[in-house]
Amino acid sequence: MKKAGKVMGIIIMSLLPGIIAFHFLLSFIIAPAVNDHIAKKLYKEMVQVPLPEGAVVCDSRFLAGNLVGNGNKMQYFAALLLRSEWTMEELEDYYLPYREDKWHFIVERQEGTGIGPLEGREEFSIPGEKKKDEKYYIVYSWGSSGFPFQDWDLRAH
Repeated sequence: MKKAGKVMGIIIMSLLPGIIAFHFLLSFIIAPAVNDHIAKKLYKEMVQVPLPEGAVVCDSRFLAGNLVGNGNKMQYFAALLLRSEWTMEELEDYYLPYREDKWHFIVERQEGTGIGPLEGREEFSIPGEKKKDEKYYIVYSWGSSGFPFQDWDLRAH
């Protein structure tokens, strides 16, 4: 009986470094890389949509993490900062056919550099001096994933 306990202890002690290494790899390398890839994929889907006539992309962002609110969750976000002569209503109508649901291709007026949906945690870079008559808009999407270890990414907490 004592021998079986020793053998079991040796097995557990030899597996422990492997379990720790697996947890480290999953939390610090694998899960963040997969989550960043999902956010980048959301961004690529957005840039595949043709821009409205005369619109110019001034900046863009894609992020993965616990981006708004509190609690433990992984969120995916992609946004384009557009300079356009179109009105917000015209841009909303333009992007309407591309909306999969209420979380995709949301259009808002952009005032300043802070990204409103992210509660000011990120900023756009607006090139040069903003002219008085220039209008800027943010077009953004939220994404989701079925990745089973998405919450192992420490940015989700």
